[in-house]
Amino acid sequence: MESCPGNVPAPTRTLPSLAVGITGLSGSGKSFLALSLKAMLEEHDIACVYLDADDLARDARKDPRVVEEIVQVLGPTVLNADGCTLDANAISSIIFDKTNVSKRMAYEAIFMSEVPRRIAACIMAAKAASVPDDIAHYLKDGLAIRKQCEAVVLLVDMWRIEEYLGVVFQDIDVVINVKAPITVRRERLLHRTGWTEAKVDRRIAAQSIFELPSRVDLTVFTSEGMDGSCGCEKESTILVAASADGRRKVADFIVARL
Repeated sequence: MESCPGNVPAPTRTLPSLAVGITGLSGSGKSFLALSLKAMLEEHDIACVYLDADDLARDARKDPRVVEEIVQVLGPTVLNADGCTLDANAISSIIFDKTNVSKRMAYEAIFMSEVPRRIAACIMAAKAASVPDDIAHYLKDGLAIRKQCEAVVLLVDMWRIEEYLGVVFQDIDVVINVKAPITVRRERLLHRTGWTEAKVDRRIAAQSIFELPSRVDLTVFTSEGMDGSCGCEKESTILVAASADGRRKVADFIVARL
């Protein structure tokens, strides 16, 4: 921190901050929306930190302690040839098989403690009562993002956000539910992941029962032709973000809440 004359620390200013939870099914477009919002918010001199729960889970799977827990739940077949790291494809084949519901629940329970702990730490950092002008947010392995800014927004990209975050969910200020038709989601997954059609269909089927969070502040449709008749009874506001103009309206929605 810079010092004022007489070695008096330079004053810090309390920055407006917001934790935004972006949830939705695989292929709904939540990650694309989140990254678009990050770029748009930074145009407003807002420091924006993007947290992908999948990335945090991948980081957790590198922890030897977590590896051991997963092997105990799913069996040694999920290990790579080195016997130390996990085979993501082997894990997916087990947890997205409808006959392995108990294993999937046990596997998810591991991350329902690991991932929220990491997200909670980031929320606490973003919501510090007094933040120096030259702020620092720490992600994953201590990567620091420093930026002169006017506010701080934390974007948390996570499906089943309330169930996974548990008590941490109460610290999310704005909840955005992202939607797209099944046909669009399927096409996106096939294009983006390189998965087989069978694997994509298993993923979609496994997510067929999806309960909305108890609180949803905004529904965002990422495909044209969707409207408020698509099961949005819990949401207070609906926007279509199939274009850059639509995504900018979502960014404006967030800025207005700072």
